[in-house]
Amino acid sequence: MGKTYVVVCSAWNEGDLGAWVMDIFSEGGDNVVVKRMAEEGENYNKYVVSEIVGSTGCANNGRFLDNTRIVVKAVGGTGSVFARLNVLTSSNPDEAINLSFYGCNDEGIPDMKHKLASTNNGVYTSSGSVASSPINIQQNDSVCLILSTFDPSPTVSFELRIFSQPKARIIRL
Repeated sequence: MGKTYVVVCSAWNEGDLGAWVMDIFSEGGDNVVVKRMAEEGENYNKYVVSEIVGSTGCANNGRFLDNTRIVVKAVGGTGSVFARLNVLTSSNPDEAINLSFYGCNDEGIPDMKHKLASTNNGVYTSSGSVASSPINIQQNDSVCLILSTFDPSPTVSFELRIFSQPKARIIRL
């Protein structure tokens, strides 16, 4: 059996358009299969929360729950939800960020003992963008997303993209 390879053509900046010509050569003849990979969030409902400014930092700073919280409530059935957090501006070029999912009530109060997911297994990352793995969500259930920086950063600005299948109601607290 042959090997499988994935080749991803990508522009450096999101939204930049690129054009590529890819020649694929193989000694395997007709055994080469070329398939298009789905874009991030393809076949999901997409929601954008912008103009998120400031972070009180990670739990080590004692004010984790003062960070921006976003509630995602499944209103269109059962399915999955995931999110991508992007730093738009920061005075720190190495701003370490994280995005965590918690179970919560309808008022958006997270159950801190019920963490559902966290980007990079809870490790803060200086990449400028982090994405979560999909988590399952049931009809009428709510999850709370908490976006944070490692150190307090009052001027950092974020954009959060939420991908949900089923439809969801997004509530910014």
